[in-house]
Parts: sequence; C-alpha cells; structure tokens
Amino acid sequence: MAYEGAHRINKNEQSVNPEELHSAYETFIKFRELLEENGFVMYEKVGDAYRQLGDSTYVVRREDPLKILSLLGPAGEYNVGYVGGTPYSNCVEWNPRVNGNMGIENAYFEGFTNLNNVVTVIGFERGNETSFQRLPDATSNFHGLNRHLVRSFSGPIKQDNVRFINLRVPAHLLPEIELTEEEQNILFERNESIEKGIPTEPLMIHRSFIRTIAEEDEMKKAA
Repeated sequence: MAYEGAHRINKNEQSVNPEELHSAYETFIKFRELLEENGFVMYEKVGDAYRQLGDSTYVVRREDPLKILSLLGPAGEYNVGYVGGTPYSNCVEWNPRVNGNMGIENAYFEGFTNLNNVVTVIGFERGNETSFQRLPDATSNFHGLNRHLVRSFSGPIKQDNVRFINLRVPAHLLPEIELTEEEQNILFERNESIEKGIPTEPLMIHRSFIRTIAEEDEMKKAA
C-alpha cells in the first residue's frame, strides 16, 4: 500500500533545493521559473487560463509544493496514497467548461501544506494505473458545504499527465511589481480598512500555469 508522504524526495529528484528558499517571493519566483522552463505558460487571470483547458475533466488537488518540485525535476512523477491506508477525499473532479469556478475551490480545502506561504494546486488527467472513487462526503450539502465534486484519488502523478498548476500567495508578501493594477488597488483598499480597524480578509494572488501540449505528448497518448 502506498501512503501519502511516504515517497521520500531527495535532492537528486528535485531541480531546486527548497532549503535555499527563504521567503514567499523567492519561492514564487523559483516556481515560476521552473514551470516556464518545463513548458508552462503563466496567466495572471485564472479565468483566462481555464478557458484554454477546453471540455475535459481533470483531477485537481492541493499538493505539497515539495512534490511539485519532484514532478518538475529529474524524477518526473510522484505517488499519492492514503495516510493510514483508508481512502478519504483528497481532490475534486473538475471540468472547466461544465463546472466553471464551481468546485475547484474545494481543492484548496483538501490539503494543508505550503512552502513559505506559497500554496500549489495541480490539475491532471488520470492514468490507467490510478484509483479514483466518490465517497459519501461528496454531497451538495455536507455540513453546509457543497462538496459534490470531491473525490478520492491514489496512484502516480506523471508530468506528462499534468495540464495546469496554480500558485496562491498572500498579496502582502509579494512586491508591487508582481501585482496587476487591479490587485494593487484592492490591496490598497484593504490596507486602508486595516488602518481604520475594519476587519478584512487577506488578499490572495492567484497565478495559473497551463502546460502547452506538445505533438510528442499527443502521440504518446494516442499510442
């Protein structure tokens, strides 16, 4: 039985040593560089990115950033299992054209890991060697939460099957140059509210990276 977190990642499997990253900004920049080097294109607006995905269904899950580093390094894959061996919901089944933004937010709730406050969410196509099921908590009203798209996944995640990776970073941990004009305005308004003692939620910056599908990848899938 494979267990989540049981796959030990060593430096030879990674393209960067996470111990060298000391801030959210350094981590964000490193991930952006690695993703672009691996054929991903960054979108500042996730809605624009999702429109590139077409009418396909993906497994989407919040992922340990260290495993993303493994995926982008020489290893090229990692394994997902269950702590304790019993299946539990750890992802969502999502079609951007059918579901829009609905459901994908649950992917952020199905995990807790981050690296220097940078959260990573991965979307990929399932391979034949994976396990995928719907559990009883996948309902439209689970203690007040709509979780009808949550699923349970185990098996390998391979770089060739990955279609997109999202990064989420608190806005106040990034320099202004990394924010769009709209994001800068929202952050300014929220900072003013904080100074006035008005409770406000922190602004989160989302960047979506879509992997361009090379002709070679399409030939592999067709074989």
